Amino acid sequence: MSRAAVARVAGLSDSYLSERLMLRKSFTLSDIEALGRALHFEPSDFLAGIDTDIQPTPASHHDVGAIGDHRHEERFAADRGDEAVTPEEAGD
Repeated sequence: MSRAAVARVAGLSDSYLSERLMLRKSFTLSDIEALGRALHFEPSDFLAGIDTDIQPTPASHHDVGAIGDHRHEERFAADRGDEAVTPEEAGD
C-alpha cells in the first residue's frame, strides 16, 4: 500500500503523513489510531510496545553528561584563553 493510499484510508493528508515520516516527527494518538485502522493493526498493541521500550535513564548517565558538559566548557575556555571555573570553585 502506498503512502498516499495509507493517508487516504486513514483520513490524513498525504503531505501531513509525509512530513511526519520524513522528519521523524511524532504522531498524535488519533493519528496512530487512524493509521492502525488503515494498516490493520491494533493501536493499543503498538502503544503497549512503546511503553516497554522506554526505560528511565540511570543516574550515572546524568553524571556522565554533567562531566562531559564541564569538560566541554573547559575546552572552550581554553580556546578563548580564559580559565574555566570548575563546579567546585563555583560552589556547585
